[in-house]
Amino acid sequence: MDGAMAPAQGQQTVYPFRENTRQTIGRVGSMTYSLGGSQFVTLPKIGYVSKIWLRFNGVITSTSAGADTIAYAKFAPWSVIRNIQLDLNSGKQILFNLSAYELFMLNATRRTVGRADQNVSSDFYAAPTSGSAVPFRVTLEIPVSVSDGQNFMAGLINLQAPELQMNLSLQFANALTDIGTNISSLTGTVDVFYQYYQVPDPSRVMQPYVALHKCISQSSPVTSTGENTVEIPRGGDLLRLLHVLEINGARSDAFDSQRLRLNKTQDLYFFDR
Repeated sequence: MDGAMAPAQGQQTVYPFRENTRQTIGRVGSMTYSLGGSQFVTLPKIGYVSKIWLRFNGVITSTSAGADTIAYAKFAPWSVIRNIQLDLNSGKQILFNLSAYELFMLNATRRTVGRADQNVSSDFYAAPTSGSAVPFRVTLEIPVSVSDGQNFMAGLINLQAPELQMNLSLQFANALTDIGTNISSLTGTVDVFYQYYQVPDPSRVMQPYVALHKCISQSSPVTSTGENTVEIPRGGDLLRLLHVLEINGARSDAFDSQRLRLNKTQDLYFFDR
C-alpha cells in the first residue's frame, strides 16, 4: 500500500495519479518570426500541462553574399527572442516572463546535459558564423511543472478547467544587430510543442496538487563599487536564483563574492567568485 491508509469499509478507493495517467506530447502550432514583431498562441484545452518546447527553425545569411563572418551579440543566438511570457487568462496570472537567454540559463542549470548549444544535433542548435541561407536553430524548454522526477505533479495546470486559458507570447529581436553583426537576413518560425498528462477520472484517481510554478526576472542597477543589494520580490517559496552581471553593457565576472541574506543580518549562503 506504500504507506497509504486502507479505505474505510464501503469507501471507494482513490488511486495515485502517477500510475493512473498517460503522458502525451502534442504540437501546439507555429509562430512566424519578424524583426520587432510579436506572436502568441493559446494552448489546447487538453490535459495537465507539464512543459512547453520552443524551437526557432530558420535560415540566416551573412553579408557579402554569405562570405563575411558573423559576430554574435552578447546574448545571442538566444536574443532572436527578446521576451517569452506564459500567462493564464490574458495576463491575470503570469507564470513566465523571461528573455530567451534567461530561459537558456535556467535550462542549462536544471539538467546535466541541458545546454542546447552543446548538443551535437543541428536539429536542436545551429548558429553558423557565415554562409548564405544556412540553418539557424535554437531550442528552449519552459518548465511549467517543477520537475519530471518523483514530485513531477507539483505545478501541473489543468488546461481542461473551464475557467482557465493559457497563452504563450513571444517578442522577437528589434534589429538584426541584437543578434549579431554582418547579418544580411534571417527568416524562420518558432515551432511550439507541449507535454501534458491526461486527466483521469477524479472520482477514482487523486488529482495533482493545486500549485503554480513561476519564473520571473528583474533588473537592478549596479550603482557603485562595493556591496550592491538586490531585493527578491515577495511571494511564494523561493526555489532558485540566477543572475547575470553586466558592466558597461557587457557580461562580466568582475565581482568578488555573493551572498544570500535574510532580514539584512542572516546570511544563508556566501560564495567567493
